[in-house]
Amino acid sequence: MKVYRQIIVMIISVMLTFGHFTNVSAMSGSVSDASGFKAMPQIQITSEAKSYKSVSSAGKKVRSYLKKHKATFTFYITKKSLISTKKKAKSTASKILKKAYAHTKTSNEGDSIEWNIDHWQYNFLIYGSRKKCRYTFAITYRMTKAQDEEVQTQGKALIKSLDMANSTDYQKVKKIYDWMTSNIAYDHVSTSGMRYTPYNALIKKKAVCEGYALLFYRLCLMAGVNCRFITGNKKSHAWNIVKLNGKYYNVDSTWDAGNSRYRYFLKSNANFTEHTRDKAYNTKSFNSTYKMSTKDYVPVTSLTLDVTAGYVLVGNKGQLTATLVDASSPDVANLKWSSSNKKVATVSSKGVVTGVGEGQCVITASVGDLKATCTLSVFKY
Repeated sequence: MKVYRQIIVMIISVMLTFGHFTNVSAMSGSVSDASGFKAMPQIQITSEAKSYKSVSSAGKKVRSYLKKHKATFTFYITKKSLISTKKKAKSTASKILKKAYAHTKTSNEGDSIEWNIDHWQYNFLIYGSRKKCRYTFAITYRMTKAQDEEVQTQGKALIKSLDMANSTDYQKVKKIYDWMTSNIAYDHVSTSGMRYTPYNALIKKKAVCEGYALLFYRLCLMAGVNCRFITGNKKSHAWNIVKLNGKYYNVDSTWDAGNSRYRYFLKSNANFTEHTRDKAYNTKSFNSTYKMSTKDYVPVTSLTLDVTAGYVLVGNKGQLTATLVDASSPDVANLKWSSSNKKVATVSSKGVVTGVGEGQCVITASVGDLKATCTLSVFKY
């Protein structure tokens, strides 16, 4: 399904005479003249229109407007180097929007904001001294504010129901993926723009690829796992990349929906067949920030200890060895050790046990939900 969004830019020249109108494709960045353009709604300038001297500060404010689903808003830029010419003013507007929907790891920001914008218009006015520029934006959203908030509420409830308290990031991602591929159907019928939204995916249980991928993005971030929304195949498809143990992996919950065996879960680029990223997600900067694993993800499936019951003398040490299947899994780095009573014995991050005082305790090795234990007795010599 073609990933869709329309961005419309309206420019007012310095002399307040109308310049050309343009339609800008969000996906390709191409610009073409448009005729019969409908004028922006009239916006009353109020005391709420704040002034900013940087793209960063203006972008943060615009982010707050977009999260609130404000239909129109105005602000001023008062740094001459940003707005001294029409070209610079136009570039500054684009940079401010880019800052507004930059990825923040917050589930209802970043890609959630960017892809909830159905279309936007703006105009700007540079004042005579070229030290001040007024920007006015008009935004149309896909989801209403109430629908967006319902995605947050129901998404958090879903995460809670999936019982992730002691899960590894891999287990969190798999629980989310399993739920989505089992509960959401591809929408082959509707022509409504809502089928592109996480609202339809979560609440209506029907969506196209964009709805799937945006919901996966939000649920992963709610669960504390970093994730990004990706478009590709010449603007015709959307999927995600998700971070596990320092590297990113590809997932496509749309194409795995309804399948008993997954083909597109936690794959490296080399093994993620039939997926080619669009240019915006394949730049040097993007690839440097989101470094992909060169191998598919392999999970740990079992955990055992070489000793399940033993003893050690006070002041002495002993070594416990854990065996993990698959040992090549990146999850091996998440192996943790603990003692039920540190006054009896302690255990290091390498499984080295030290007798502290007479008694008995349980030494536990764990990787997420997987656990293995050794009942340890400590004696004096």
